[in-house]
Amino acid sequence: MKIYTDLPNVPVTSKQKQRVGNVASKAGNTFAESLRGAMNSVHESTDSPQTAALHRVTATTQTRLQTEAMTIGEQALSLIEHLYTRLDNHETSQGLLDTIASGLSDQVERLRAIRDSLEEGDPLKQMIEQIGILSAVESAKINRGNYSS
Repeated sequence: MKIYTDLPNVPVTSKQKQRVGNVASKAGNTFAESLRGAMNSVHESTDSPQTAALHRVTATTQTRLQTEAMTIGEQALSLIEHLYTRLDNHETSQGLLDTIASGLSDQVERLRAIRDSLEEGDPLKQMIEQIGILSAVESAKINRGNYSS
């Protein structure tokens, strides 16, 4: 493990020093007590109970949204993998291709909706965008007849 010594000096305000002191004074000897003390100081530093509740809801919602985005992305990639497997095995009946194209089109719409719901700086947003593009391209290729025998 490398330890870098050229880290920038970050100034600490007196309010931050006070918060750290409060955490240390509230904390006991065990990790659980220290964690409880830190959590209490965070909750005390918020403007109101409503603000603290909003932060908890936002964090939970974002996590659910990211989980849903990953699930939808995995489904789209599984469908594309299924298409490629069928193509490799020369199993390209028109009915099967139409079903896959329809599924990919549905996935593109779901990916677009979930992408627009993600926050701007979320790296998952770019990944979902790329999966959506790949899904749209494969659906268009099927509809255009590129994979028909």
